[in-house]
Amino acid sequence: MDTRAVSETEFQEACQTFSARLIDEIPSYVVRLENELMRQGEMQLDWLPALEAELLESVRDLLSLPARDQLEPPIGMIRRIIQRELEAHSFVNWERMRERGFLPTSAIDISPELGDAHLAWGIAKARSMRGVEEGSAS
Repeated sequence: MDTRAVSETEFQEACQTFSARLIDEIPSYVVRLENELMRQGEMQLDWLPALEAELLESVRDLLSLPARDQLEPPIGMIRRIIQRELEAHSFVNWERMRERGFLPTSAIDISPELGDAHLAWGIAKARSMRGVEEGSAS
């Protein structure tokens, strides 16, 4: 297994790939979320376009930061934003949302197509942080 540290440039390349792919998949995820909420009886869903816009902007912003400044994993950030919005709109059926993958714990909960980009980002982040730690130890 390759454990070498990666440069910030290599890390940013992984971030750009993951960001672009996430941004491509978020709109379909929000449509699936809307369908699920309607299936569960939610009718007031006019807030979903604002949620989608926030998710897209937040992903762009987070994944444009250097590794040391990405304090929250992208999928954790997405889950937190979704939970906050569901709570703000009095949605309470958390277990069903978790079971059906609408409170993502992995990029594949957003789209199975994101698995490889999520893994590549995670490896690059770990290796980048290793480089930061090695640099600070010098």
